[in-house]
Amino acid sequence: MISKLQLMQIKNFTTLIKRGITPKYTEENGTLVINQRCIRHSKIDLSLARKHNTSLRAISSDKLLQKYDVLVNSTGVGTLGRVSQYLDNDSITVDSHVTIIRPDLTKVDPLYFGFLIRNCQDRIESLAEGSTGQTELSRISLGDLDLNFIDDKIVQQKIGRFLYNLDRKVWLNEEINSTLKSISQTIFNSWFINFDVVRAKAAALENDLDPLFAGMQEISGKTKEELQLISDENYQSLTATTNLFPDEFEETKYGQIPKGWKWMPLYSTAEYVNGCSFKSKDFSTDKSGLPIIKIAELKAGIAHQTKFTNAEVKAKYAIDNGSLLYSWSGSPETSLEVFKWFGGKGWLNQHIFLINTSSLSQKAYVFNLLTHMKPVLIDVAKNKQTTGLGHVTVADMKRIHVAVPDENGLKAITEYLVPLYQMDSNNTLQNENLKQQRDTLIPKLLSGELEIN
Repeated sequence: MISKLQLMQIKNFTTLIKRGITPKYTEENGTLVINQRCIRHSKIDLSLARKHNTSLRAISSDKLLQKYDVLVNSTGVGTLGRVSQYLDNDSITVDSHVTIIRPDLTKVDPLYFGFLIRNCQDRIESLAEGSTGQTELSRISLGDLDLNFIDDKIVQQKIGRFLYNLDRKVWLNEEINSTLKSISQTIFNSWFINFDVVRAKAAALENDLDPLFAGMQEISGKTKEELQLISDENYQSLTATTNLFPDEFEETKYGQIPKGWKWMPLYSTAEYVNGCSFKSKDFSTDKSGLPIIKIAELKAGIAHQTKFTNAEVKAKYAIDNGSLLYSWSGSPETSLEVFKWFGGKGWLNQHIFLINTSSLSQKAYVFNLLTHMKPVLIDVAKNKQTTGLGHVTVADMKRIHVAVPDENGLKAITEYLVPLYQMDSNNTLQNENLKQQRDTLIPKLLSGELEIN
């Protein structure tokens, strides 16, 4: 049985629609303030929040967030209309550029309400008033917005819980991937940037100690006594890994490097293919063809603003699931980054490199290398920054030299870093599939076209 719908204004299902505070920022202790930058991709990133000094200006109780409050960016082109829902219980607030919509829990299921608002972001954006660059969202207009509400609260609860669980799985995978990347970077930085295993073996050799045992201790983090207690199988595996690293350094004009390894321009660590320069005439008017992947798509996936093309494009610009990409142009702090692409087939736009490698070990090496070098490359771009934009050029990448391991070092990458890389990739692909399922189901569930049994 299809659920009944009622056309109702948002304000009929809320207890509050109000802008946040005008903060007095402090670097000391204070109340976190969510700003518009924090609200992106239907999530809240508290790492971008700042603190408000409550001793200088108190916060009224109604502006302290409550669980299930829906937050709507309310100022400026490109940011106005972005929606997320607050699902924690911490005492924080929002600034005056964000509107708080507080659902009436006696009238509507709060999770259902959150997805309902998320599903009408385009309509909210159309409510903007004012001149270009100074657009504002009126809380009156927001409250007067008509939406089709399912009138059965039990059905609302089923929909809200179902969609929330999809989001929760996505968040869990993101947390797992964050841990995997942290582990991978710890190993990579120790072994291939700081050369800790080689240093331990070389130091032992200089002091007439067993370099193999010293390397095993460095890799495992175990004492001599603890190493003697591990199983034979683990001991043999650790021995084999340690033997993949040399026990001495050699001097070069770029500094010390493990014997057998070599310094190489960053640009030579893989094949870096810059994307295609598309023109407006290349875009299809009906979104037919393949999507053109710009920095926005790398961050948010394919969305309503994504351009498509039926034009003939050289095969070297084609990308697909698993492609490794590096965005080398844009705002240095937010755009310069290495990405794994799992949004399906597409054409790569200029200002992004497609990174071609001959093996998974090389791909894992380059991915970890560019992740490690992100602060360095950001500084390079900042030194040439104009009008807010910065670039890492081919010339820069040829100038910067990095240590490249020998075949044995690549075997260590295959053994330790490739599995982490693949687990991260599998989770990312699963998340893309979950998001597509969720985004397909949201309008069908909210309209009553589909029901949850």
